[in-house]
Amino acid sequence: MRAAFLKIKNMQFEIRNVETPKITQDESLVCVEFCGICGTDLKDYRKKFETWKNWRRFALAVARRAGYRLYGKTELRLGHEIYGTIEDTTKPELQNKKVVVFPDIHCGSCLACQNGIVTACSNFNNIGFERAGGFAEYVAVPDTNLMEVPETVDPQVANLAEPLACGLHAIEISGLEKNDNVLVLGVGPIGLLIAYICNKEFASNTVACDVSSFRLKIAREMGASVMIRPDELKNQDLFPDVVFDCTGGLSQ
Repeated sequence: MRAAFLKIKNMQFEIRNVETPKITQDESLVCVEFCGICGTDLKDYRKKFETWKNWRRFALAVARRAGYRLYGKTELRLGHEIYGTIEDTTKPELQNKKVVVFPDIHCGSCLACQNGIVTACSNFNNIGFERAGGFAEYVAVPDTNLMEVPETVDPQVANLAEPLACGLHAIEISGLEKNDNVLVLGVGPIGLLIAYICNKEFASNTVACDVSSFRLKIAREMGASVMIRPDELKNQDLFPDVVFDCTGGLSQ
């Protein structure tokens, strides 16, 4: 199969033929139809690994969380926003199903997992970083990380399941209620999805704030009622019930 690898040394992608993954008893082989390019994928390519020093610092941070060392890694197969069809599986009921992939793999036995906080798993690893990701024709995925998608759903819409889940999780823990006033700081993909959900499901009065006029235009199309730039915040009489910080950086 063909797969795209990000080479750490020169920060270039290399497409080459590799062996199709072999699945275990509790995995399925997904034929990738769509794989989104996440902001973290772009950061991996543009910033985090531009020098060995930066790579080592990032690897240390991941190693502390994942519980093992990544110093020797020379390439990554990115891609964690995956939609496709199950082509091979040990479970007949899954064969040929359309699925999206939950990329975070947790152990289920550590203290965090036992308390339901799976994203803080001591043995956490991620499809698209520690494990080979979806920038390929096929990817092996644990069956517990697959979610079936009805064939009536547009594949390009289904491909947004992973970032949509991030937005939904933020809303769930925020305590947002019907008709609340909402301020979304940063309307990149996650912020836009949050603004859309707030409008459609909560009938919220949603204010979108971003430095990009293009993104603010999309925010309006997705239901935000007010669009402002960060330098205009101090001149606005805003009294939001909930604020979603989706900027992702101190400089923003």
